[in-house]
Amino acid sequence: MEATDSTQDGSDRKDRLRTGRSVLFQTFWDSVALLVLVVVVVAILFIRNRPPRYCNESSAIGNVRTVYYVQTDYKEANGVYARSFAELMDTSKGSAFLLGVWDGVTPKSGYIITLESSDNGNCYEIKASPTGTNPRDKRHFYTDCSGVIRASADGPADSKSTPIGE
Repeated sequence: MEATDSTQDGSDRKDRLRTGRSVLFQTFWDSVALLVLVVVVVAILFIRNRPPRYCNESSAIGNVRTVYYVQTDYKEANGVYARSFAELMDTSKGSAFLLGVWDGVTPKSGYIITLESSDNGNCYEIKASPTGTNPRDKRHFYTDCSGVIRASADGPADSKSTPIGE
């Protein structure tokens, strides 16, 4: 009987050890799954709560780049840069170089984009100024025929403002 009891005790210990390992193993994977879940939730909250300023500024910089590229194409086709958005959107000679509402008055993502010709069509200035509807939009953007985009938080940007990324 004693032998049976000790065998039974031995197998009980083995069962407990085996069960303990599987519980430990299961607890480890539960912890990993919980950690992954927390990281995903934090990432989603960070992305959803991203300040709109960065979105608007990114859009403004993108719009400035778009007009720069369109101006480059326009000059290649016509020998001079366009003097206004109206010239870039003109369809009388074929396809327009620029589509959408570009009038220097209508806001685009919280910014007013303007285009001014300089040096008799040999250069131009593009400015993006915040409309003031979003208090987080503080930076103004500028580029000219050089293609260097510049920014200023102190007022309208110009050719002396700091290039973005510096």
